[in-house]
Amino acid sequence: MAGNLVAGNLKGGLINLTLKSLGSIQKGGSRAIVDFVDYGDKVTANGLSIMNGPGNDFESITGITASGANIFLFSTGMGTTEGSLISPIIKVASNTRMYERLSDDMDFNAGAVLEDGIEVVAYKLMDLVIQVASGEMKTASERHKKRAFQIWSAGKLSL
Repeated sequence: MAGNLVAGNLKGGLINLTLKSLGSIQKGGSRAIVDFVDYGDKVTANGLSIMNGPGNDFESITGITASGANIFLFSTGMGTTEGSLISPIIKVASNTRMYERLSDDMDFNAGAVLEDGIEVVAYKLMDLVIQVASGEMKTASERHKKRAFQIWSAGKLSL
C-alpha cells in the first residue's frame, strides 16, 4: 500500500499515507466513530463508519456504494473531474479559483464560505444535494457522461 499516493497528493504536500489518512479522518468531522467495516460490507450502524479500503477514488466509491451510499459529496482541491457509473457524485471545489477554472466540471464552490459564510453555503449545498437526489438536476460528471467503475481487491490489483 506504500504506493497509494497519487501525483496530486504529492503536489499538495502529502508525503505519506499517515498524513493522507489523517486528512480523511478530519473529513469525518468530530462525531464518534461507531463502526469499522471491510471494503464493500454493508453499513448497519447509524453514524460515522470507517471502511478499510484503498485511497484511489474510483475503487473507494465502488466500495462505499456497495456499503449503502447512494450519493457522494466529493471534495476536490486539485479539480478531479471524473464521475461514477453507479452513484451520482457532486464535485465540491474547495476553493473559488479552481471552481472558476473548472466551472463546467464542478458542481459546487465551497470556496464561497470565505465570502458568504458557512451557514449560507451549507444551505446551498443541502439544496443541491436534494435536487440531485430527487433527480431534478444532473451532476457535472453525469452531464459529461463520465462513468468510471473500479473494484478493489485487497492489495495492488484493481479489477
